Amino acid sequence: MSLRFFSDHGALRAEKGPPIPDLFFSVPSEDDEGEELRIDLSIERAPADWQPVSPDPGSGFTPAAWPHRPRRFVDGKDVGEVVAWLRAGGGYLVPVRLSQLGAVVLHEVDGELRRERESVARAVTLLGDVFPWPEIEGLAIALQEHGLHLLLARLPEVKDEAELFDVERMRAAVQRRSGNEMAALEEHLAALKPEVPTLVDGRLEPRSGGRGPRTPAIGVIKTQRQRYLHSQGLRTLHELLPGQRTPLFALQIEERLAVMSFYLRLWGRSPGYGVVRVEVPRGYYERMAALDAAYADRLAVTLHAHRTRRGDYGRAPVTLDPVLRAEESLGALLSPMQQIQSQFYRLTRM
Repeated sequence: MSLRFFSDHGALRAEKGPPIPDLFFSVPSEDDEGEELRIDLSIERAPADWQPVSPDPGSGFTPAAWPHRPRRFVDGKDVGEVVAWLRAGGGYLVPVRLSQLGAVVLHEVDGELRRERESVARAVTLLGDVFPWPEIEGLAIALQEHGLHLLLARLPEVKDEAELFDVERMRAAVQRRSGNEMAALEEHLAALKPEVPTLVDGRLEPRSGGRGPRTPAIGVIKTQRQRYLHSQGLRTLHELLPGQRTPLFALQIEERLAVMSFYLRLWGRSPGYGVVRVEVPRGYYERMAALDAAYADRLAVTLHAHRTRRGDYGRAPVTLDPVLRAEESLGALLSPMQQIQSQFYRLTRM
């Protein structure tokens, strides 16, 4: 069917404007929905004894000379938006998301950050299970001829068919699929040198393909979407001074990668301001702690030293400077989204 797929399914350009209001439904969170989460708050201190920890890395400690410091920094981007809506057989609308996906890794060499490798792709994402498979195959081939990858999302699971008319639920499905593809690009770059401590901008889960419990990986999470702490833990979190951390705690979601984690304040004093969550694979942490009892403190001091001082950056309070530099390096490889969108409309004759 090639690119006639869009016109044959009643393609309608997506109009610019504010988000569509949630008229009838609420979109569920995508974060580990319905999965069992196990939390152990007693790793370093009894839960009732939690207090802010002022890291003690030892006399003469210098982050830049620490052999176990992160030396590779991986960041990814999913820059895109819904550009069209199609009409499915059931009468509900199916979004078409056009995006530029990319990942980059910077490697510290002789005290300088250098771009080691990058991966960039352009993608069209839609719900594949609502259209005949021969048409999807033809569309994938036609898009590939123009440098576009076809990504297929799954129709959301619903209890009532009427929920399929919730356009924000459908939009979330294609955005999640696109984001997972970006995460896969990040994971590929992170895994190229598994022996080098590598910092990932985000959770180590659910993007753990190829990453084992002893892999030297560090995840830094800037946006806190889920509560893991008890009441005393939240009080401790709010009382952190810049450079202080919470005690360690362990997280595991079902049978996936178990991690050790702590919260670290990079800047400020207000509740929720300047706080990131740090996680490392539990097996790796236990191996490092056996070699160096101050590993958690040294990691906290090293990450705090990497905090960005660039106040002009909107997310500076929770951003590490090497990650920001990776983001800027990757951004230079991407084209203006308006240009990509115009090319897509011309290509599909919308």
